[in-house]
Amino acid sequence: MWETSAFIRFIDRKLIAEQMSSMKQFQQSMIQKLRDHYNGYDSEANLRDICDGLITEAAKYRLAITEIGGQLSSEKTRQQNQYLVDDNLGMCVYDIFIAGTETTNYTFVWMILFMTYYPEVQLKLRRELATVIGDRLPSHEDRQRCDYTMAYISEILRFRNIVTEGVSHKVLVDEKLGNYFIPKDTVVNVYQGIVMRNDDENYWSRGLDFMPERFLDESDGHYRKPSAAYIPFGGGSRKCIGERFVYSKLFLILVRLLQRTTHIVLDTNGGVGINPDINDFCVPFEFKIKLQTK
Repeated sequence: MWETSAFIRFIDRKLIAEQMSSMKQFQQSMIQKLRDHYNGYDSEANLRDICDGLITEAAKYRLAITEIGGQLSSEKTRQQNQYLVDDNLGMCVYDIFIAGTETTNYTFVWMILFMTYYPEVQLKLRRELATVIGDRLPSHEDRQRCDYTMAYISEILRFRNIVTEGVSHKVLVDEKLGNYFIPKDTVVNVYQGIVMRNDDENYWSRGLDFMPERFLDESDGHYRKPSAAYIPFGGGSRKCIGERFVYSKLFLILVRLLQRTTHIVLDTNGGVGINPDINDFCVPFEFKIKLQTK
């Protein structure tokens, strides 16, 4: 966020310049990584990774255009076609890489910490997974049957959102929002941390409390669609593209961790027995745990 902050840019231009240079170098490396995948790419063979997947989808789209005589049928189609270039596809790889590393890892650290601080929650998770999945390897489809587990993951993402200021957007035209005029090219952020943690009864009941049950339907106990104020991945059509990937990754890793252990507790001798409810930081303090394995 530093590069978008006028205040930080003013007090340390050198720092921002270095950060921007590093980001551009990383972005270019992702674009080149995508281009390198054209060597050895085979659409008939198994796709090697996300780069091959993006190349395949772009090729399918261009083939569809060719099959209708090369004519782009609408303005929307023309706009989509101009975006399917290597630079943009490479930036998709960049976005997925950023969304799938530190943010996901820190979220999982929060998941572990809350399980140790709330042993009754850990017990509920273990009981559900033992009943629904047992000892077999979990699948993506299991998310549809593990209601409490999905509620727990969702509450972690709400209560301890890693990117509280959301993903930066740029205003494309002069706009007015309420009584505020927002000029074109202004960088704006939705402070999703505040949106997801408040006591507005229209959206959250006891919003400042950690309650996985808020994501369970009171009538049947099934995982329900979150409130409109649930925006851990941002809002609008340009929200984080890694949303499905993050849910899948967190679910599979959590299940495997609980399957391979019998209990997880804080190491009070060498760690810190902090209350995660009042540790109001995006990233948790360091702590140690003890795993009792099967």
